[in-house]
Amino acid sequence: MVYESVLAPLENKISVIEEEKKVAIATRQECKILQQKLERLPANDSRRDEFHLKAYGSYADRISKGGYKSYQEDPIEQWPLCPKASALEARSDRNLQVPMANYSSRSIALRVSKKSEVISE
Repeated sequence: MVYESVLAPLENKISVIEEEKKVAIATRQECKILQQKLERLPANDSRRDEFHLKAYGSYADRISKGGYKSYQEDPIEQWPLCPKASALEARSDRNLQVPMANYSSRSIALRVSKKSEVISE
């Protein structure tokens, strides 16, 4: 009963965030594939612009915005793959910290509580 009310909701939240982390990892893998494709293409290949746009955003943004910043006003899901992967990874890591700490401290508290009950019996 205590488990369902205290630890189960935290486990559910952690599970959801871990699924988000899987999306971030898959996005990172897509980024790496695009980076490899870019590295293999000759400088004059017409597909370079397409792959670069998908991976990092436009060259024009880089020049006019002082780096790839124009997409940062958009939701992360709309960002180019490589910065999107970094942002999703950072967000899931950040979102996981508090629930994991709460889970750890509450599970310790429950174990201590159970030990106290056993001793007092």
